[in-house]
Amino acid sequence: EPFSFEVHCMSLKDGSLLWKQQVVSKKPPHKVHPSNSYATESPVADGERVYAYFAAVGVVACLDQAGEMVWQKEVGAYRTSSDFGSGSSLAIYDGLVFVQCDNEEKSFLIALNGKTGEEVWKVDRSGRTSWSSPIIWKNKQRTELVVCGAGNVTAYEPKSGKSLWTLTGTGGAFSASPTCDQERIYLGNSGRNSRGPLIAVAAGASGELTLESLGENEVVWIEDAAAPGMCSPVVVDGRLYVLSRGILSCHNAETGERLYRQRLKNASSVT
Repeated sequence: EPFSFEVHCMSLKDGSLLWKQQVVSKKPPHKVHPSNSYATESPVADGERVYAYFAAVGVVACLDQAGEMVWQKEVGAYRTSSDFGSGSSLAIYDGLVFVQCDNEEKSFLIALNGKTGEEVWKVDRSGRTSWSSPIIWKNKQRTELVVCGAGNVTAYEPKSGKSLWTLTGTGGAFSASPTCDQERIYLGNSGRNSRGPLIAVAAGASGELTLESLGENEVVWIEDAAAPGMCSPVVVDGRLYVLSRGILSCHNAETGERLYRQRLKNASSVT
């Protein structure tokens, strides 16, 4: 049977349902892993409108604060690696809505007009399935749209889609999204049985970067076997926190040095 893909608005005060709106009723064309769902992507909002992305059926929708539909956009539903399903949530910046769709058939990144849903720009991507969400990085030099894919990380100019820098050699697909401060962006991925490097890229980087591109305006530091798995890292007050397999590691955000490592109770399955 078709699934009902819906947006629900809850009261922060008491959790009561304020409204719900069905975006589409449709049967997804592809399977998902039992640990995933057909509505994994988180919605985003800009104070006037709410945007939801249901990658399982390839629909992006915009609703107003009362739950009324403003627009819908079909972007296509695609097969994912080993039928794990999708996971990349939306990002928004300065009136644009960004959709990352890395899959096994036709990967792309698209920017939509937040008011109308019209396509502003679209770039094809070479990588396959990835579950990381795009991030808007407002650093000390400029604003970048950073997207982690299978084997590479690319920063784009949000208004035009122009590539600013690309980092290769990062390994396979990303599940965790990057985190950032004004100085650096922090990222990495881990496989099922091994942990990859935790990487910091400096604000102002440009061109083609590799893990050997160590320098003040390129890859600032690499900490081996310290990358996140499913959980996205967090940076606060000069410290970078990474949770992987129930173990929390804290790093100096400027140097990458690990400050401490501690197992958290009942956190081994946190994603």
